[in-house]
Amino acid sequence: MFAYPNPNAIREQFDAALEEAEKRFAAAEAARRVHPGDTVEFVRAESAYRRAMLIYHSCELELRTSGTLNRSRRHSTCKVLLYGRGELVRASLADLLRIWGYKATVTATLAAMRTARKELSHAAAVA
Repeated sequence: MFAYPNPNAIREQFDAALEEAEKRFAAAEAARRVHPGDTVEFVRAESAYRRAMLIYHSCELELRTSGTLNRSRRHSTCKVLLYGRGELVRASLADLLRIWGYKATVTATLAAMRTARKELSHAAAVA
């Protein structure tokens, strides 16, 4: 198995990627509030957020494969149902919950949430 020479460098990259993703998320949400619809400003902000999330997920994968990031197993059976109108918020919350070891189900409509609640048992529902 390949061993990284400096696991702290990977952790630093992960932390920087997380910080950048949080900044880009805030910028995308601000652009959504100021520039409704598919304006150039909003599309650029959302694209920058998606790129930041790709880098973040890449760093997370490196940490997981190197064994540096230990996933919590205590929540592995706990399921959380997420509902909300904001796609970026839903996706970010789901990512955080999965990193923390929860099983997250994401729904965009009330009808989908009701269906998911009937089909699966969840410990919590977040709106």
